[in-house]
Order: sequence, then structure tokens, then C-alpha cells
Amino acid sequence: MTNPIEITKKTPSLLLILTMFTLALTACGGGGGGGSSDSTSASPTQTTTSTSEETETEAVNGPAETSLDLQAKSTFTFTDRQSVEFSIDAQDPNGNVLPNKLVSIYKVSDEVEEWTDEHLDKAELILRGKSDDLGHFGRQLELPGRVSQVLLALSHIGIENKVLVPIEDGEVTYLFK
Repeated sequence: MTNPIEITKKTPSLLLILTMFTLALTACGGGGGGGSSDSTSASPTQTTTSTSEETETEAVNGPAETSLDLQAKSTFTFTDRQSVEFSIDAQDPNGNVLPNKLVSIYKVSDEVEEWTDEHLDKAELILRGKSDDLGHFGRQLELPGRVSQVLLALSHIGIENKVLVPIEDGEVTYLFK
């Protein structure tokens, strides 16, 4: 068993070492890194909005040197989406329904004016599905607000099976015939 007097003699030197260690950590800022005393912080810059649309377009389209220089149009929102109801029907030239046909919906650029356009190679498939037993295909989709037209494609020979259709009032309605 150790002598209680020996333990008492070691305690002050142990306390002195712990105190010095604590002071050293506190003096160095707690080891949190940085250690720099100059407080430069990025504060948000106040941007003035101009009533001139030309100035806004110039600012939005111009290059930004830093992220603080980035600007967006005043009408921009992160919730720039639209709900679109698709109602697509398919019939043969005699008016008979075409059941169980593959229907494809593509997002296309506004630059595309007809389905044979060269820009169609940039078309993006949004959805592919099958028409029901009555030749009807219906879906509701959320699309980016900037999409103003879609390319519809029907997998059937004997009728025109590709068409550009505008999105009007949140709806795309078309009858393949």
C-alpha cells in the first residue's frame, strides 16, 4: 500500500502541471484553429434594383467575378414549376381506338419549331407509358416553368406519330389520328 504522505507530496506538482497545460490551451485560443485576430467577415451586399429592364438584363447576363456579384431576374423564384395535365388519345385512321400503345413525352427547347428540327437531338425524355384499353393516356406532371411545349411520340405505324404540342393553361391535350 502506498504511503499517504507520498501522495500528498505529488499532488501539488500534478496540479501545477495541469494548471499550466490549461493556461497554455486557453492562451492559444483553445486549439480551435485560425488564431487570426482580424475579423473579416463577408457581409451581404445590398443591391439596388433598377427600374430599367435593360440594366437588369445586362447585370443578369454579364459575367460574375465572385459569388457576391451573381444576380437573378427580379421575377426568379426557386419554385418555378408548373403542374401539367396530359390527356393523350390514339385512334387509327378509321377512328378505332389504339389500345396499349407506348406514349413518350419529351421536354424540348422553345427553339424547336417542328418535330423534324435539328434541335430535337437535345430533347429530354420526361415520361414513357402505355395507353389504356380505350387508347387513352393521362398523367399529371410537375415540369419546370420555362417549358412551354413538349414533343409527344406514339409507337404506332400508319399515322403521324410525332407532334409538338404547346402547354396551354397547364394542359396538353392531343389526339393521334
